[in-house]
Amino acid sequence: MSGTHSGAVKSTEKIKRVHGEDFFKRIGAIGGRNGNTGGFASDPALARKVGATGGQRSKRGHKYLYTSRGYNYYTNKKTGEEVKFKV
Repeated sequence: MSGTHSGAVKSTEKIKRVHGEDFFKRIGAIGGRNGNTGGFASDPALARKVGATGGQRSKRGHKYLYTSRGYNYYTNKKTGEEVKFKV
């Protein structure tokens, strides 16, 4: 039954029965402590830069047209003018 929903439910029940109800919480905490990449907390300037890039590329106000020479071209929905963002 591996790979099915019912198999996963049975497996989870057995793991909790054998290793305790907090098994997944404990192994998750171990993985969190072993992480060493630092994420955005280690470089706030990078987090700001990436967040700004994501905000610029938001498609809520633009309609995608095409990609050419390292840029994505969009049409501004309000003004109708063509806008380009670096890929």
